[in-house]
Formats: sequence, structure tokens, C-alpha cells
Amino acid sequence: MVTRTLPVVLFVAALSLAAGCGGSSSSKTSSNAFVAFINASTNSPDLDIYVEDRIEIGNLSFGEGTAYSRLENGVRNIKVVPSGTLQVLVAGDFEVLSGAAYSLLLVDNFSSIEPLFLRDDRRAPGANSTRFTFVHAGANLNPVDIYLTVPSIDINAVDPLVRGIPFKGATAFGELVSDFYRVRATTAGTKDILYDSGAVPFVAGTILSLILLDDPVGPVAVKMLTVDGGATPSSVEYPNAGSLLRIVAASPDAPTFKVQIDGQEIAGGFDFKEVSEYLRFDGGEERTISILNDQNSNLLAEIQSLLDPSTFFTLTVSNSTSNGLDPLLIIEDSQLPAAGFGRIQVVALAHTRVNGVDVYLVPFGTDINGRQPTAADVQYQDILGYYGRQIGDWEIIVTRPGQKSILATSGLLQLGDQKIHTALFIEPTPPGTNYALQVLNDN
Repeated sequence: MVTRTLPVVLFVAALSLAAGCGGSSSSKTSSNAFVAFINASTNSPDLDIYVEDRIEIGNLSFGEGTAYSRLENGVRNIKVVPSGTLQVLVAGDFEVLSGAAYSLLLVDNFSSIEPLFLRDDRRAPGANSTRFTFVHAGANLNPVDIYLTVPSIDINAVDPLVRGIPFKGATAFGELVSDFYRVRATTAGTKDILYDSGAVPFVAGTILSLILLDDPVGPVAVKMLTVDGGATPSSVEYPNAGSLLRIVAASPDAPTFKVQIDGQEIAGGFDFKEVSEYLRFDGGEERTISILNDQNSNLLAEIQSLLDPSTFFTLTVSNSTSNGLDPLLIIEDSQLPAAGFGRIQVVALAHTRVNGVDVYLVPFGTDINGRQPTAADVQYQDILGYYGRQIGDWEIIVTRPGQKSILATSGLLQLGDQKIHTALFIEPTPPGTNYALQVLNDN
């Protein structure tokens, strides 16, 4: 069983030139430097930023950036604290030059927060052009390759624009004609996509900092933050254009099968109880998902569904070949539970339980006699949804409806902090043996 890769968020900070701010190409002189602040520290609370012991920025949330602050040139002392406290997390002296612009990112996991101080190139782009840079601020991401293309390009046909950018790495500024572009980040040296922005407008005259962040809450989002030298920044979020699909073989007598989406094979070799990794594909359209015999490509089952972008799905294939296989597409809730809690969903996939079952989700070792089921009269292919529970030792027990006669148990289910599980109630194999609960890790 393979859990999904930590998602990525692309944070797009558009650094617009404003009158009187002075880029490096300006002929005017100024005693001011310009600094934008970005909270890129994973799982960070809101932060307050002090310059020379005077608060400059308050309540800066993770994934947010600010307009440029005007700071007197020279060496400036900057401190960062959790909002409303005096606990100094970061303290340092930073030299800023007259007329120059900088971005100060707070990076790494919050327990190891540190500053990343970058010089911005704020020279005005050419006519109908956009200037851009990439910054890798994903503390829990390995080095990545970055593709910046027109939206229709298949990355298998092109080389990356940036190869192997590591955590805290930043590229020089580039420039291109303003248009819609698509940003994709892959594991370095591969075409395995970690992030896909979809079509993003690169607006003429803007200067974009494209910052890769960890996204600890699930499906990837993109923010474009326009920083205009003092005005309130505006932001537009772009969802990750990619969706992720996990496949579970839950039919005890189905032949080894493969799965196609719109005629293109995405995975094969599935036998009973086998579970795939999360497989990425382009979402946002109605798709035909086909289950075919791996040996002769005969069609075993098919389903049409709108596969929303930025969404995780589980496709189960259950029932018997004599009855006809039943594909079931489950939309997952990938938002993290609150700290100190986990989440469990249960799906009934045992087709021979024609009278249904009762389901108990109880602390491990609980005697269910005298207790009411968590869900009663659960029918084949019912999806019970998610149950939030405090972290600790739990157990799922499935019984005959209205009885305490146990059909299957998960055994000890250790629910970790902010962990999500899907439990599948499946047929016995061989027939006549016990039913089973197959517990999957969703994150």
C-alpha cells in the first residue's frame, strides 16, 4: 500500500512597479529600500514582523505575502514572532540598499523556521512582457524540475526550464511575452508531476515570484499575489489542475485487470485486494473509466464521471464476474483533521451481504454488547463518509444487522495525529471464510 505524495502549492506573488517606489532602472535616488515579507513556513501560525523593534507587519498567515514596506537604507534589525507574543523566532540584521527591492521569506517547517532573503529585480519588463523568478520554499519537498510552457504542451516532449532546484534555491529573473502559461513541477530528473497550475495569466508589466510551498492541508492551490509597492495586495487562487486516482481490486474472482481513462491505460496487473498508488491525470472533464481483462483486453466494466480538478478519488472494483463487476468512484475528503484528531471512512463492498451489516467504530478492545452501532443497516456500496475521532487506538467491527455476531474486525487501528483512513468491508476469499476489513492510508 502506498500513501500519497505530499502535495505542493504554488504561491504566485506579482510584484508590480508603482510610481515613486523606484526600481533599479530608475534614475531617481532614494534613501528607501523596499522589502516584501512572505510567510512560507509550513504549519506556521500567523506571524508579526518587527523592524527596529517596531511592528511592521501583523498577522501574516502561511502562504501570504505583503506589499513592499519602505525601509530606511542601511542595516536593519528584523525580528519575527508568533502574532501577539514576544517569543522571538527569527532575529537578524539585514543590509538593504537605497532604491533596491527585496523579498524576505520565512521558510522551513515552523519548528525550524528561518529567513531566506532575496534581492528582487524590479526593472520594468519590456513591452507586453512579464518578468519572473522561481523559488523553492517547500521544506518537505525534494529538488524539483520546473516546466513553464503554453498550456497545451505535453512535458514529455520538452525539457524543463529549471533542473533540480533545491529547497531554498532561487533562479535568476527571466522574461517572456505576456500570455497564459502553465507551470508544472516534477520530481527532479523525472516526468512525475508533483504540481500542475493549469493556465495562469502572466499579465503585462508584472514581475512574478513563483514560490513552491508545502501544502499541509491537501489538494494543491495556487495564489497570485499582486504587490504594488504599498497598496493592499490582491490574490487569485488557482487549483491544481491535476486529479489523483487510487484503484482497489475488491472482487474475489475477477481476472487480473487493467484500467483505462478515455482509452489510455493508466495502470494494470490488479488482483484481489491490490491497491495502487495515487495516479495523476488531468481533471476537470467528464471521463470514461474502463476496467479491462489484462490478458485479452475484454471490457469488464465501465463508468463515466466528472473528475473534478484538485481532488483525490478511490476507484473500487467489486462484486463477482457472474453478477457483473461494479466500479465505485469515491470522492475523498483530503482536508486535514484538527490537531489531535484523525478521520476514518467506511465503505461496504461485500456484495453477498444482501441483508446489510451494522458497523461499529469503537475504542480498541470495546465490548460491543449493549452498544448501538455507529451505522446500522449498511448496504452494499454504501459510503459512510468520515468519522472524526481523537488520536489513539480504535477498532472497526462489522456485524450482522441487529445482531452482535461479528463478520469482520479491523483489529487494532492506531489513529495518528491528523491521519485519514478508508476502511473497505470486502468479501471473504476463499468463499466460506471470514469477511475482511482492508484499511487504507489516505495521507
